[in-house]
Amino acid sequence: FNRRHLQQEVKQAYLTYQRYQRPATLLLLDVDYFKRVNDEFGHDVGDQALCTIVDMIKDRLRIMDHVFRYGGEEFVVLLMETDETHAIHVAEELRSHIEQANIVPSGSVTVSIGVCDVLQADSIDHWQNQCDRALYQAKAEGRNRVVIATPAPLA
Repeated sequence: FNRRHLQQEVKQAYLTYQRYQRPATLLLLDVDYFKRVNDEFGHDVGDQALCTIVDMIKDRLRIMDHVFRYGGEEFVVLLMETDETHAIHVAEELRSHIEQANIVPSGSVTVSIGVCDVLQADSIDHWQNQCDRALYQAKAEGRNRVVIATPAPLA
């Protein structure tokens, strides 16, 4: 799905939480050092790597969950009816399976993942920003890891 659809689904999940206290969690995945994949193997292999990663994500999700392309090599996963504990399990599974897969001809591809439960959010933007901060923390801590968003003051 695209960004417009992402915004609609995230808004719906947030409003559902506000009204019915139904859990939802966002995962923000970024392929680590993706430029190296394109530089070393070419853009065709890079494109195929992204398709393979998306297929791996989709294979792990339930019908009620969604994956969205967020940027060049960034993806958002919206896990409906999923609290932080279960979302961390999904994120770690995805991270591990991607790392172990033969996605490129030599070496491995890894991802960094930020996780944010709707409970941490004071607004839709805040929810997405918290997830983004967690992703950047995962990158800053060495990549190929999952980081859970911690409460931060509103901007």
